[in-house]
Amino acid sequence: MYAHICKNCEKQFKNYKKDAVYCSNECRLEQVKKVLSSKQKNITGQKFGRLTALYSKSINKRYSWLCKCDCGNEVWVTTASLINGHTQSCGCLNKDFIKNNANKILNNYRKENFKENTSLSNIKSQTLFKNNSSGRRGVYQRTSTKKWIAKISFQGKTYSKSFDKKEDAIKCREEWEEKYFKPILEKYN
Repeated sequence: MYAHICKNCEKQFKNYKKDAVYCSNECRLEQVKKVLSSKQKNITGQKFGRLTALYSKSINKRYSWLCKCDCGNEVWVTTASLINGHTQSCGCLNKDFIKNNANKILNNYRKENFKENTSLSNIKSQTLFKNNSSGRRGVYQRTSTKKWIAKISFQGKTYSKSFDKKEDAIKCREEWEEKYFKPILEKYN
């Protein structure tokens, strides 16, 4: 959470966005009405998130502003998008947010789902691949040899064995699941 001061009411508020501008949607709308109703619409030099308005011109019957972003890029933005807070950067804000939060999300996922070098969500899953011909996860028929293959991956190792009969491959896969998956699932569930 980041601490901010509302651009409209000047009250302090907290928000998960680093460059939040308004404490509420009501404040945002009130500020838009103030700016649009005033006769002076010159926002040259004003800052909107990471953008600073430099100068305006009419593009497709709308006023747009050439803005300089804190990162150095320049971008054209409509007056309304600046005032209502819809556009706050050249795109770098979103990239930074993803970059900074992707690691947090990924680390939380790893803490919850990876135990002993094994993805718990993968070994719990019973989802079949689209091209599965056996009806059983980890069992497929090799087209070149017409043999049935039982395959399982666990803690970075892959085990596979071929069979003439599909039933034997399924039985082997089930035995491997019992041997490898069951103990770790019981331990962490």
